[in-house]
Amino acid sequence: MAIESRVNAKVVRRAAQGLVPVRCAFCKGEGKDPFDLLSEYARCEVCGGSGQVTVAEPIHRCAFCRGSGIFPGSRLTCTCCMGKGMVTVKEPAEMCPVCAGAGVLSGRALPCSVCGGKGLVSVAGPRPRTAFQGRAGVSPQPGSSVGRAFPRPPKESSARRGRG
Repeated sequence: MAIESRVNAKVVRRAAQGLVPVRCAFCKGEGKDPFDLLSEYARCEVCGGSGQVTVAEPIHRCAFCRGSGIFPGSRLTCTCCMGKGMVTVKEPAEMCPVCAGAGVLSGRALPCSVCGGKGLVSVAGPRPRTAFQGRAGVSPQPGSSVGRAFPRPPKESSARRGRG
């Protein structure tokens, strides 16, 4: 009875924090290594053998692995959802304009760099910066040191050069 009450208290605490228990996608809720790489008795590396993982709300299916928890074309855990099959995207959210919700660009084997493989981008808050934008989300001015590995040395004044 004491163990049952501790488990229920843990579920209530997680629900209060916005965490939802979901079935582990990597092992399909069995708690065993799905590929039997180490041994047939090895535990799932994602859920630790419990068959369940917790994900923060609001949850959406991972677009990159299509909810399988497995990195496409491999035996590794998905790098977007960490093998859970579900991802958290702050709402309101819309389909990623770059990958069109697929989580991957066509012809590539890596997740979309804008949505992180989630297929959705949050509408609220700051937009993701592109490689050409500075810290404030604006393009750097010509001649500025933003985006340079080695900024230009300061120009010598005419007084230092011995002129005037």
